[in-house]
Amino acid sequence: MNNRCIFCLKKTACSTEHIIPESIGGSMTIKSVCVNCNSQIGSNIDGPFINSFYVSLQRSAFDIKGKSGGVPKPFGGVGLTTEGCKVRLDDDLTPIVLPSVEETNTADGGILLKMVFDKSDESCLSKEGLKKVSRTLKKMYPDMADVEIKSKAESILEKAYKQMIESTSSATCKYQFTIDIAVMRLEYIKIAYEIAFYLFGYDYVEQSSTALTLRQAVNEHQTEPLVQVTLSPDRMNELFPESDNHIVVVLNGNAYVRLFGLPALVLFEESDARFMCPVDKARVFSFNFKDRTYTEESFALG
Repeated sequence: MNNRCIFCLKKTACSTEHIIPESIGGSMTIKSVCVNCNSQIGSNIDGPFINSFYVSLQRSAFDIKGKSGGVPKPFGGVGLTTEGCKVRLDDDLTPIVLPSVEETNTADGGILLKMVFDKSDESCLSKEGLKKVSRTLKKMYPDMADVEIKSKAESILEKAYKQMIESTSSATCKYQFTIDIAVMRLEYIKIAYEIAFYLFGYDYVEQSSTALTLRQAVNEHQTEPLVQVTLSPDRMNELFPESDNHIVVVLNGNAYVRLFGLPALVLFEESDARFMCPVDKARVFSFNFKDRTYTEESFALG
């Protein structure tokens, strides 16, 4: 049995590597990657790809759990409304205004407290408001007993409830994100290389010039000018309309890879007939990321 790592080419104990990352529903594995290379791939290729906004958004939409059992929340973090109030989105993407208490000094020497909270959580007013008003009163009346301060704060809040103003304005949440093309390309190249190894074995790794090119791109975390990867819709979405599947097609000397509906063509121009899948022997791999199953079938272009 050959226990040579297909990336560093060292003879060493190998670990399980998911061709399609496990965190996006992949279940097809090879046990031909050493622990160190597996860790490097996870940190420098799979990790950045899985944690990208586009993939996190897809995992959230399809409820795909990662290794820890959690589903990403791509719309995390805190934003600001046009009025300057902090807002976040809850799990069902409903905007929630975060409670805040603003203190300002008035011209007559008094103190004005402005309290903002979400209508769905009125308990924040009594809790946060009582805390803030009590601290303010303590500064104004340092000798006042705590019991008296609490009573006075509750009285002030009672009046505040009666003067409460409810905002009826709507909120629009806008998010901007970018897709790191280099991260996408590296993931697709890694998948193409590992699928080719799955099909052709160690002869491919050791004898194919194409394998050397793909391996170099993965090991050096660099795609251009080593490998041409074209991100385009081409015909894959027409040929494979299933929305719950990742697709990999090995045809001639190229690999077509589609992850979450985003297809790419990895052009590595294999010239050795031993490591090619001509039209009549083309292979298609379909990965259902919901139930974590996959199929391998022959495929002929019509």
